[in-house]
Amino acid sequence: MITNMRKFTIFLILFFLFLVFPTSKSLAEEKINSFESKIIINQDSSIFVEEKISYDFGTEERHGTFRDIPTKYDTNVGKRSIKLDILGVERDGVSEPYDYSGDRIKIGDANKTINGSHEYLIQYSVLGAINYFDDFDELYWNVTGNSWPVMIENAKASVILTSEIPKENLKAGCYQGIFGSNESCITSFDKDNIIFSSTRNLNQGEGLTLAIGFPKGLIIPISGSQKTWWWLRDNYIAFLPVIVFILLYMRWRKYGKDPIGRGTIIAEYEPPRDVLPTMVGSLVDEKVDNRDISAGLIYLAEQGFAKIKKIEKSGFLGFKSSDYELELLKDIGSCTTKTERTILEMFFGQGANKGKIKNISEFKNNRSFVAEVEALKSSLYQDMTDRGFFVQNPQKAKVPYIILGIIILAVGFFIGVPIFGLIGILGFGLSGILFIIFGSLMSKKTPLGAETKDHILGFKIFLTVTEKDRLAFHNSPERTPEQFMKFLPYAIALSVENKWAKQFEGIYITASKGGSGSGGGGFSGGGMGGGGGGSW
Repeated sequence: MITNMRKFTIFLILFFLFLVFPTSKSLAEEKINSFESKIIINQDSSIFVEEKISYDFGTEERHGTFRDIPTKYDTNVGKRSIKLDILGVERDGVSEPYDYSGDRIKIGDANKTINGSHEYLIQYSVLGAINYFDDFDELYWNVTGNSWPVMIENAKASVILTSEIPKENLKAGCYQGIFGSNESCITSFDKDNIIFSSTRNLNQGEGLTLAIGFPKGLIIPISGSQKTWWWLRDNYIAFLPVIVFILLYMRWRKYGKDPIGRGTIIAEYEPPRDVLPTMVGSLVDEKVDNRDISAGLIYLAEQGFAKIKKIEKSGFLGFKSSDYELELLKDIGSCTTKTERTILEMFFGQGANKGKIKNISEFKNNRSFVAEVEALKSSLYQDMTDRGFFVQNPQKAKVPYIILGIIILAVGFFIGVPIFGLIGILGFGLSGILFIIFGSLMSKKTPLGAETKDHILGFKIFLTVTEKDRLAFHNSPERTPEQFMKFLPYAIALSVENKWAKQFEGIYITASKGGSGSGGGGFSGGGMGGGGGGSW
């Protein structure tokens, strides 16, 4: 027991000594004594780079060093890449083995270790590093890189132009420090060379960057076709929306495009048989919305099932507000159509008897009522499918595309941007939006549905014509108050109630079987909520 205690005590002492006193690695910190770069700007727009790196490993045994040189960069117009070719690598004047992959030049022999100070020479050529502007060309080059984990005691770069250019025609500057720093360093001119030097030690994560602008004509720029090809190669994600559009268009042609109906839209004086107002709008725009349900309620009032009365209420400080009072005139059980019976049950409750009164304001912000409305919409979609108007339930047909579109948008934001930059937002964003748009178009009608839609559109023409055009119709029915009330629910469903009402200007419209205004007048161009839908 005592022996074990002694061992544990010795372990603790050694452990704390390890923490308190620096290790041999920290005593012999690695560093770069000097980093010198020679850059030659060639007439073909390529640059030759020779780097002399004096690397001190201290007493640590290492296989060698590595040099990271990025070849892909983010710009305002997408990704941009450069072509980098390694020409040679030496250590202490002798060729040294290396491996170049993934932007990293890994220098050294895996079977050997070295320590102390060594001189590395790295030579490589770069194509695509020159920036072309309207008035000048520019080399903007990160000499050392900013990812060294060790200190660089001295950094220096010299740029050589192949043609002699007067000093006053050159623009040159350099920066030192962390990424994004605008701390200046020394820029000087020596014959044909422009020399850039650091003014202090560069710590971990710091580097030296130079910029030199020179007149147009000094170099032969890369051709426009080659630059375009490089951009397309680096930003291929930009083509994703084009591919997605083609694939979705082909799929829509097969699974979403409606068959040809009648081929010609002609005026119709009656709506399609057995197609009630709750359905006519949905067969045209393939969406069931609140306006369709409003039209159904107005239809029920016209049929004598309910009475709709506008009432004025006194509010705070004498301000008045409007509401609508609904009165059930017949027992709900006497309504034989499923959708219309459901509408009555939504407002008056299941099994309600005549005489029950409700105000529209009672349903405002009523979550239960909203859920019932959404359930009714789903039921209408299925009803239209069961009656043979659609190949597949329109609501269900679009869901997979919309979900996939949202997923693509999310992937583009969380993955596409880090990998592809801003162009990733464009590629994934447009692709996701295309899925959502085409999803809304995948509600394919049957031949019966297409013919019924054409009939409805013909009826819509009749509801919207002016008096002059109406006279040109063959056997056009006479305008009567009864006709106005009969077709008003259809006009509301098709969003043309105001044009329908305009045809009856000058004709006194009395209340329908189940409708009255606050002072005995009729509906104002289409009933509740300015014609339906909006007041819920």
